[in-house]
Amino acid sequence: MNPPRQTPRNARFVIFMNLDDVVLTLRPGQSLCWHSSGLTDEGWSSETEEWRHEGTHLECTCIEDGQDCDGRLTVSKEFKAMLPGPDHTVRWHESKSEVYDQFAQAAGY
Repeated sequence: MNPPRQTPRNARFVIFMNLDDVVLTLRPGQSLCWHSSGLTDEGWSSETEEWRHEGTHLECTCIEDGQDCDGRLTVSKEFKAMLPGPDHTVRWHESKSEVYDQFAQAAGY
């Protein structure tokens, strides 16, 4: 006899956004995305965060992008976490990080 199949459960967790705690709930296979952008005194900037429920764990991609007098700078990071417990706490672990610096790349760094 096979053991009963467990279906993935919803993931409810707390993030800090817009100067406050926000509770997100993701169903298995679901993703949510948040984006903010605007002009700055020297150019522009944007932030994007995407959270994904992969069934057995959570994934998050964060991208900070912008351009000012020092050129274009893009920082992207990926995080993974186990599904949260009843306290809705998620412990993210960085799994990938990339930086694009326009002038550093042009200078050969």
